[in-house]
Formats: sequence, C-alpha cells, structure tokens
Amino acid sequence: NEALDIIKGIDAIPQPKSNPEPGWYLASQIKSSIIVPEEVALYPPFFYNLIKTKDPSEFEDLVFQLLKLIGINNICKIDRKRQAGMEDGFFVFRNLAVIYDCTLKTDLTDKEEQINNYCRRLDDVVELSCKSKGKPFNIKNKNKQVWIITRNKTQTIKEYPGDNGESILVKEISINDLIEIYIKRMKENLFEEELERILEDLGI
Repeated sequence: NEALDIIKGIDAIPQPKSNPEPGWYLASQIKSSIIVPEEVALYPPFFYNLIKTKDPSEFEDLVFQLLKLIGINNICKIDRKRQAGMEDGFFVFRNLAVIYDCTLKTDLTDKEEQINNYCRRLDDVVELSCKSKGKPFNIKNKNKQVWIITRNKTQTIKEYPGDNGESILVKEISINDLIEIYIKRMKENLFEEELERILEDLGI
C-alpha cells in the first residue's frame, strides 16, 4: 500500500533546521520526489505510532482507537490489569460479535490455547459484559469470530466447531487492512450493512 509505505518511511524525511528565524516556511521542499497520496492528509497522527511502536500496551491502545475510528462503537477494551491470557477487548457490530487480541508477534503458535479459550467463551455465553458500557452486549444468534490483530497479513487461521452447531471463525487481522477500511470510509459513503459485510469477510 503506497500510503502506508509513506508512513513507514517518515523517519527518512529530513527535519527542519533547528532555531529557524521567525516566519512562515514552505515545507513542501523537503523531498520533491515524494508524491503524497490524498488520503494521507486524512490520516490521524497515531497511525505512525501504530505502525512503528514496539510497546505491546501502546499497540493495544492504538488498535482500540483504530477500531472505533472505522465505525465500531459498541466496543469494550479490557482493563490491562486483567488476568494473563484474557482478550484485549470485544465488540458487537450489527450481527457480528468479535473477541479480539492484539500482538506484535509474528508467530502465533503459542497462542493456540488462548484462542481456544476465546472460542469457548463465545460459544458458552449469550452476553458479553463491559463495565465501562454499563450494560451487557447481547451476542445470541450473532455471527461470532475471534480476531488476532497483528502487523502481518490477514487470513483465516481455523474454524472452531461450536456446541450449538455454529462454527466460530478464527482470523489473523492485519492493521493494514483495518486502515484500508478507514480510507474507504473517508472516500465513500460506506453504509452499516456494507461495513458489516466487509468486517465479516476479512480473511475469507
């Protein structure tokens, strides 16, 4: 993605001289060979940290902001004081219910038991409780998925067979694809029905 490549390469752009004389300066002379796509002007500043940070806690916080930014409002971020192995958050968007976990790791093999726990939780309950929201999220008869959000590629990891006959899709979701959804929302009139379909079909 050209726009994301530009964000990743920001470190290489020369910085203005220190202690300049008072006045206005033309910043476009920094690097004339760079053509900045129009949508980059719409990027929130935190996108840079989302792509660059090496701090897992900051990554979790920024993913939460990104999910809200693309239009997911019924979302709960789990307190960081939670027990080890718990999810980072969950959300409900129309008919989609998702437990998500954020990681900077590229190898997800050590998360297999955690993932199974998330699936069992979705399969066992009809409501997900969020203290900050004040009322539980009803997930009965929802399309249930588990997302492991990374900087890797988006793909379906496995299909977990639920006890009620409905399977739960487990996916690795790339922040790059979530940012692409944000760009789509900025450029087009993206209605809830279409956004729901895009979110459901990620990695399929």
